[in-house]
Formats: sequence, structure tokens, C-alpha cells
Amino acid sequence: MRLLSQQRPRILRVAVLGALLAAGVFLPSALAVPAPKAGHHSRHVLLISVDGMHSIDLINWVKAHPGSALAELASHGYQYNTASTSKPSDSFPGLMALVTGGSPNATGIWYDVAYDRTYVAPGAPPGTPPGTVTAYDESLDLVKNVPNYSGLGIDLTALPTNPANANKPVLPWELLRVNTIFEVVHSHGRRTAWSDKHAAAYQIVRGPSGLGIDDYYSPEVTNSVLSGGGIDHTKAQVGPEGIQSNDELKVKAIVNECLGFDHTGTHHVGTPALFGMNFQSVSVGQKLAVDPNVPALKGGYLDADGNPGPALDSALHFVDESLGDMVAALKTGGVYDETTIIVTAKHGQSPIDLKKRIAADDSFYATALNSVSAGLGDAMALSDDTEALIWLPPGTQGLTEAAVAAIRANPNLNFEGGVTTGRPLITDVLWGDSLKRLYKDPTKDSRTPDIIVIATQGVVYTGGTKLAEHGGFNPDDCSVALLVSNPKLPHKVFRNPVQTFQVAPTIIDILGLDPAALQAVQEEHTDELPGFDGKE
Repeated sequence: MRLLSQQRPRILRVAVLGALLAAGVFLPSALAVPAPKAGHHSRHVLLISVDGMHSIDLINWVKAHPGSALAELASHGYQYNTASTSKPSDSFPGLMALVTGGSPNATGIWYDVAYDRTYVAPGAPPGTPPGTVTAYDESLDLVKNVPNYSGLGIDLTALPTNPANANKPVLPWELLRVNTIFEVVHSHGRRTAWSDKHAAAYQIVRGPSGLGIDDYYSPEVTNSVLSGGGIDHTKAQVGPEGIQSNDELKVKAIVNECLGFDHTGTHHVGTPALFGMNFQSVSVGQKLAVDPNVPALKGGYLDADGNPGPALDSALHFVDESLGDMVAALKTGGVYDETTIIVTAKHGQSPIDLKKRIAADDSFYATALNSVSAGLGDAMALSDDTEALIWLPPGTQGLTEAAVAAIRANPNLNFEGGVTTGRPLITDVLWGDSLKRLYKDPTKDSRTPDIIVIATQGVVYTGGTKLAEHGGFNPDDCSVALLVSNPKLPHKVFRNPVQTFQVAPTIIDILGLDPAALQAVQEEHTDELPGFDGKE
């Protein structure tokens, strides 16, 4: 079902700005760049994260829509059919994988709401011992309940403070432990731009220096949970308050940048060397039970083969049409041949097969830990969507083994409505040596969780009706689309496993710079994607 005509009036943005170009306003940028090594190189890279988009989504879409924008991009691009995002597969670590080349071991980024054992809680009085939840989401917006707020204001009172830095608030980019691709490109005098879903928190892409982004634009996707009012665009696909209307703001910004303007379309600055955005429409289409604006737009997949239902099909059409607008703008601006477009995703979504969906109640974890020691579960920090990351309160790490035993003792508890199916919620629990095999030691690293619970495929911790979520370690959470396209590339499909961490050094190499300039690449020995790594 295609309902695009019901969703939004199409704005002739490419044609309007194209007229400006015809009048002589635009000249392609000609910044000097270092002499590149042998291989594929471009003057510009456009990075697109279609959040939630699985590899099977891309494969199915191109097969069913051979005349689409994605099909055109795939016809001259490298397609990686077994790409995996970060683990955990939340948006925050997923984006950091793409822009740093590192896992949480290097970046220190586990979730948008996580924990740090050395920071102090926001607004805590002097002398408060360290150890606090770190919330880097829409709650950081200085301006609350303003539809599509996209300012740079950060509510400093909502930030944790760092005793090692004179108790100053930890700004979003200071949370990150390694540099970003934007910092590397910016340091060579080349322009950068990024658009995302949270106005304040996603300034983390600036990198630890705070200087990596020249043009930041991030219309807030939801601030309705803050003190009442506002808009949560994630509750509908279409209409002025739907997710596609929010994504459309970012698409307009990218089109303007493709044409050589800043995101507003008012200042000619040249097409950035590195720029991009995220789409939320597919992710919402996967989660949404029913669109309140258009009841026919029911969310999720139709079957285990990944055939999209109406809301998801609408989202995919919207994304494809938007990518077509970007391609048209690059062609109008005369930079299409010199731009490599990367389409991927911060995360997947679970489950694809809705028959596997298990709505679970996460109060199970507090109950289990409270049985070990009074108040232990009430004082823990928990982040969970399709997994559970648990940080024990300060001074209680000695209870980790007992806490794990309590969690393992009752794996079937607390399905929604008190109904159990006989299927366990849990497939594995990482702690102690099993956790340290993959991640830094939580007794030595301030951010690593004490316990990581791998949930059964299909488990969604929700008190609502959403059909799917992400954040976990299962295949549907982690399998993502990955396509690197340029007119100079042949069509080629890679079937060997790759990681989205590899996107960052690949981008730096494509731009003719040295991937070793990325600190996470050095720390974790991240290789470039096959086809760009110099190997046959």
C-alpha cells in the first residue's frame, strides 16, 4: 500500500534551489585535500542512517522496486549483506560505531541512558559520592515542549558533573572518549554537517574537542514527556505531527547542503566534505501498532520474510523518495560524481516475525536483585529495550554473582498481564569472566555494566503496544543495511560478515585522509570495509 499522496505535500525544493544555481549562485567547492593513496576516493561523503533498516529490507526493496532511488544507488555500489551494528544495538552506540570506528570499549558509549561510576548526579549537593545515571536524550533540551526545536541550547542542570574536571557539567561531546570522523575532516579545513533526532544530546558527534561540526541541525523528534505538552512525532507516520514530517525537515536540510548551501538554504558555503542525517520513519513503522492519523497504516512486518506492512511500506517509500531528492540535488549541484553515498543504519529492530514477539515486564530485574539484598534492585541502574544492562550501586559489586543467580533462577517471570508462554525471557547472562571476554572489566572501567542479560529473540520490554524495539544482541536487532554507492563503483555484493565500525575508517579513506587519525581505529584495530581495504 502506497499512501504517500496522503502524507505530505511535496515541496519542489530541488527545482527552486536549482533555479538559484542556474543564476550563477553556486560553484562547486574546490578545497585542497591531501594527495590520496590508491583506491576509491571522493571529494564528498553523504552518510545516511535509516534507523531500523535491516539488510533484508534493502534486498527486498530493491528487488520489488527496480526503478527506485535505492535500486539506482545499489546498481553502482558495494552492498554488504551481512553487516552488523554495535552490541548493544542502541542508537547512541550505533551512531558512535559509524562515526568513530569503535565499540563501547573505545567510545565509552553504552546507551543514551547509561551509568558512570565516577560522575555525580545532576544537581547533587557538594560531597555527594560518585556514581550516577547518565541521561543523554531529549531531557537535555534547554527549550522544552517546542515543536521541532532545533537549537543548540543544552540544559546544564540536567547534566551529570565530573569531579575530575572541577565538578563541571559533562557536555554531550565530552562524554565521548575518542575522536570522530567529523573532527578529523574538520581539522583538515573541510566542511562538515550533521542532522539527527535530539537537539542537544546528539551534539556528541562534535567529538571531544566540541569542534567537529560546522553545521549542526537536529529538530527534536520528541519532547512531549517533558513537563507536559509538546509533540512526540514517533506516535504516527503521517500528518503534521507524524515522524515523516520531522524527517522531512532534515531531508530539506540535506538537499540544501547538496546544493552547496547551509542547512537553512540561505547561505552559500559549498557542499560539505562530510555530511548526513538519520531517518526515524522506518524505525517507527516497525514499532507502530496503528497510525492514529491513518488507521489503515498498521505497523510491523507481514511475515518472517521481512515483507513490510502498510506503515513500514509507507516509511520505505518516503525514505526512497527522499534519497531520490538528495541524488537530484547532488546532480543539480554538479557534485554527484564526486560524492560517495553510504546508506546504513544505527540499529536494526526486533522481532521481524511478529509471532515471536514477547511483551515482557522489566520489574523482574528489581525483584530478583531485591531478593539478594534489600533495596539492591531499587538502587540499580537499568537500561533495557530488547536486552538488559545492569549497573549495581556503588559498593555492591561484590554481590554480582548472587544477583546473576537470582536473575537466572526465574527466567519465565513477568510477561505483560501476568501471562507466561513457557518460553524463557533469557538466553544468556554475561558477567565476570564471560563479560570481560568481550568488554572492559566493570571493576576497572567506569562505564561497563556489571551484568548484561541477553534476552530471547522477540522479547520487548514494554508496557505499551509497540510491536518491536532495538538495543539488544539478537540478529534482528543487529542486522542492518549497508550500501556504499558512487557512479564510479561497479555493482558488487559482499556476503562475508562486516561491522558498522568499519564505516568510519572507510569514510576517512574515501576522503583521501588517514584512517589512523581515528583514535578508536588505532585502539581496536578497525579495518576498512572490503573493497576499500586494499585487499583482493
